[in-house]
Amino acid sequence: MIPGYVTIWLSVIIVILFATGWKPYLAPRLGTLGVIVLGIAVAIAAYTGYWWSPFPESLPTVRIHVIIAVLLAGSLLALANNANKGQRSYLMLCALMLSIIWGSIRSLYTHDPVLYWLEPAWNASLFCGLLCPLFTLNIRYQCGALLWGSVLGEIICAWLDHGVYKAAVGSIQWWDSLSIAASAAFGCSLAVYGVKRSAAIMVRTMSRPGKGGE
Repeated sequence: MIPGYVTIWLSVIIVILFATGWKPYLAPRLGTLGVIVLGIAVAIAAYTGYWWSPFPESLPTVRIHVIIAVLLAGSLLALANNANKGQRSYLMLCALMLSIIWGSIRSLYTHDPVLYWLEPAWNASLFCGLLCPLFTLNIRYQCGALLWGSVLGEIICAWLDHGVYKAAVGSIQWWDSLSIAASAAFGCSLAVYGVKRSAAIMVRTMSRPGKGGE
């Protein structure tokens, strides 16, 4: 598949849904400003080449786009301002668990891409995206956990396959993986909210007294 196709496709879908008034129902806890900033970051990352290598040449080859470093710093500030100490510790643990899963699956499929659902490169993203709602249903926290999980996961994969795998955090392929993970998490969260809403309506309907009285 053409790199960037998934990201552009999902971005167009989100823009259409938000523009037609579905945001309060699909993502009530996600600010419009955050969506705009993320879209601008994707566009800048696609057309600029400012990369940062946090490790020396003797360590795993990892390149991180400057825009991703800015997003990581912004997510830390948002977490510090909007979550208490217990929530911060829990979300950091969730991001660490997602990164281990992400990096391990990436490393496994680097050697032998078997037992994949759709595309071998999508397995880590899909699995982490489906697992993320089990940790939190808050979309903002999901975005932060998946962002850090994907970045640390790429570093773990580069460490496990040192000399074979070169991580490029912020590349078009990486954005595709993050988009798939975020879409899977968002879809699962929406399904959970739908089930809860339906159950609440059913309970209220069944608890109403009959029209004929007792």
